[in-house]
Amino acid sequence: MKNVSDSKIVKINGELEIYDMDTLENDLYSLCEENDNIGTYEIHLNSNKCMKLYEVNNGYVGFGVVKCFVIAENEDRAIEIARHKYKAQSKYYNKDYYLNLTATCLCDNTFNEFVSEILDE
Repeated sequence: MKNVSDSKIVKINGELEIYDMDTLENDLYSLCEENDNIGTYEIHLNSNKCMKLYEVNNGYVGFGVVKCFVIAENEDRAIEIARHKYKAQSKYYNKDYYLNLTATCLCDNTFNEFVSEILDE
């Protein structure tokens, strides 16, 4: 078995794979670009990087504010990750649906416990 201390375990559509940390970001980006209907992917980090929890929205309102939650190192990365998810669901909308995203940091350290404010949207 590979040493996972310098790797990431990735679950893509139910399949687990071990990726080298240097190549994972490029591989996932390529996967998202090649296939707009990417399904789901989960990343489990085996590192001590401080990750933050972001709420990313696009300004659209359905039954409530259209948003997703992202764990990422910084705001720019959160928006980049969320953009792929919004783009995959944008077939009935124009490009503004996935290009005009804003991120709000909800928790600046996901190593600690966190509970959000109670919202009624």
